[in-house]
Amino acid sequence: MPLYDSSWYTDAWVRLGLRRAKRERKERGIDYYKEGRVNVVSIAEGEIRATVRGSSRYLVTIRALPFPPGANRIILEKLNVILNLNTFPEEVELELRLKGLSLLPEKIDYDCTCPDNARPCKHVVATILETAKIFARDVRKYLVFRGFKSENNFDVKEYLGDREEMENHFSSLVKTMTFMYSPVEDEELVRILRKMSKVGDTLLKKLKQNL
Repeated sequence: MPLYDSSWYTDAWVRLGLRRAKRERKERGIDYYKEGRVNVVSIAEGEIRATVRGSSRYLVTIRALPFPPGANRIILEKLNVILNLNTFPEEVELELRLKGLSLLPEKIDYDCTCPDNARPCKHVVATILETAKIFARDVRKYLVFRGFKSENNFDVKEYLGDREEMENHFSSLVKTMTFMYSPVEDEELVRILRKMSKVGDTLLKKLKQNL
């Protein structure tokens, strides 16, 4: 039974990320992934951050270079098809390969705060698998990670998802900021952070109006 709803590019992503993994780390990482120990905190251009529950909670960072300009142009030409299918047709990769390019990065760099000297460690293995699942479910997340640039750089409704997801995201942000920083004694810092919280609340209201 597959570990996730795979596609050719997510399978290739996993092979690339785990090619140097030792057998024991790979097996334990698969177990961690299956047990739901990975929480992907953020996916941004060139960087993924996640926490993994082991004997303690460890921070995993995965990095890759963005698409080169030539690849970006070809993807832009096929963008409607990619988004409609929610995957990369293999024809896109073939076209890129003819120009010496690829949808996959040449290498993946990773760090983990655990004491294990092996790289990738089991926490990185688990995170690679979790990101493959995320990419398979939403190809836009992979485009964001690889720094894809379009003319409008994705409509905000596409990027944030549906209305409920957007509201939960910003409401959580505002509540977290208010909770974390209200006990601070520095009055000036409290004033600034409360202002930031209000800005987040205002942004949420404006985004709701635009949906």
